[in-house]
Amino acid sequence: MKHDLFVQTLINEFHERKLAHAFLVQTNQYDKTYNSVLNFIKMINCPSVYKDECDICNLCRLVDSGNLPSLIVIEPDGNVIKKEQLLSLKDSFKTKPVFSKYNIYIIKNAELLNSSSANTILKFLEEPEDDIIGFFITNNKDNVMETIQSRCQILFDYYDDVSYLDKLDLTLVFDFLNNYKQAGLLYNKNYLISKFESRVDYLNFLKNLFYVFEHLLDVSLNVTDLKYIELSFLLNKGSDYYISWLNLISKYLRRVNYNINILLSLDSFVLEAQCL
Repeated sequence: MKHDLFVQTLINEFHERKLAHAFLVQTNQYDKTYNSVLNFIKMINCPSVYKDECDICNLCRLVDSGNLPSLIVIEPDGNVIKKEQLLSLKDSFKTKPVFSKYNIYIIKNAELLNSSSANTILKFLEEPEDDIIGFFITNNKDNVMETIQSRCQILFDYYDDVSYLDKLDLTLVFDFLNNYKQAGLLYNKNYLISKFESRVDYLNFLKNLFYVFEHLLDVSLNVTDLKYIELSFLLNKGSDYYISWLNLISKYLRRVNYNINILLSLDSFVLEAQCL
């Protein structure tokens, strides 16, 4: 079963019993991220073994229809999320969940929490209960109040135009992956920077690298066959290894959006890559 990096991170934390009590998710596709969260909720609450398009378990139908009592979805009322909506949420979660393992709330457009509504939800975040999990979804985490940001695990869920995947030039990526361990830090940094004429080139390199490790993760999860013979030496490394790379690349993809110094970023990236 194929999962994107965002969902796979949640699944791994759940199985490792390290699941946070609240997540702030920045996305460029609200609906896709919301549906991913719903699917994850089905997985962790499933009374048997979860599978896509389940037609046996009543819980999945309750989630899809919006009738699961232990799942509360809050959307802005006008152009703000109001304090009264959060008070109602708190009242709903005074009782333990009956049809599921967790009480779960999803707050859409979390950047529209104002100081009053944010303060109302802080108790859930400051004094978390084991059976309550929250998801705050936004298109820009920096627009979410700092009191919320600091109390959530921050995740990113981005979607590329599928047509992009058919236009990749992976030559530089393959060269880098074949040499990054043996060639040394200085060579790798100098080699890469010689190939970049602009910040866009650096961004494309990271995107292509991300695609390669996403492909390797798919292979390790038996959802596809190896597409590039050049990657055969990276097979059988295990999903944790590929996810570590994806997390590293995601971090530097986010940084490219800011006015960073490319040379310093490459120094740091190549150093961290050597440790994987």
